[in-house]
Amino acid sequence: VDERFHSLGEETREQQMPYQILDTLKVAPNCSDDVQMEIMKLFLSMTCSPNCCNSADCILIIAEHCFVAHLGSNRQLSTMAKSVVIQTLSFLCHRLLTDSHRSIYKITFPKSDDADDAIAEFSSKDTRGKTESLLGDMMKILKYFCDKIAACCSAGHHQPSPLLPLYLECIHSMFTSSAPHLQHNQEFLDLVWQQLCPSLIFLLGSPVTDKSVMATSMDDRFVADHGRGSGTSAAAPSVIGPAARTIYGIAAELLRLVGSVESLRPVLQSLWHKILLYPPPQHRLEALK
Repeated sequence: VDERFHSLGEETREQQMPYQILDTLKVAPNCSDDVQMEIMKLFLSMTCSPNCCNSADCILIIAEHCFVAHLGSNRQLSTMAKSVVIQTLSFLCHRLLTDSHRSIYKITFPKSDDADDAIAEFSSKDTRGKTESLLGDMMKILKYFCDKIAACCSAGHHQPSPLLPLYLECIHSMFTSSAPHLQHNQEFLDLVWQQLCPSLIFLLGSPVTDKSVMATSMDDRFVADHGRGSGTSAAAPSVIGPAARTIYGIAAELLRLVGSVESLRPVLQSLWHKILLYPPPQHRLEALK
């Protein structure tokens, strides 16, 4: 590699090309729909190509652009923006999964040839560094979406953000592209039980604000009709339709990823109580599907 193309000093964020491109594209919402469609294709190339820029900051800037486009009046552009952000997040998590497996394989099955050993050792070190970097980016992005969902929960009686279903789908896409090795990351575990699960539980119905809550009595007839638990609702869940189905999907992925972690059992049980026992029987069918 020609060293003349390497900077002698450390580049600031403003000097890096991906951020310069994204800064230039701040005017995207003012462009025509056709131009915005081409910009979405550019975002996809930037984040999902072999030599992509997958830093958390870069991906979050692109996500913000996609959110603005998703709220627009053009349905085709809205669908494209949603697809771009979900594919970008899935690709990031898939890369983390692939690099983790590659690192484990190189440690488990070392090469015997001296030259190959040297290359494997160099690649292994690089892979571990890259894996840790990808994991840090994933945690930063996941926390961003957890904060967004928590903000929707704290809105009180106000109308939730129209982006809430997309926030949920983003988290679901990240989980479906991840592996259970995340259960060994304490930051991930803390994020799940401190932020994500409480927000999902709140979205499915809060006994504090739900006026239709009926306390479970010891009457066998009541239990047979409504299910056993600490309480049940007589009305439909506050979140229904696609958003509710996405929450059910997230809950299922959490069981796959961290179901074996004993410390998370209480919060997972609370989440599944809200899915299967809290709603009235006629509104449990969608969750059971």
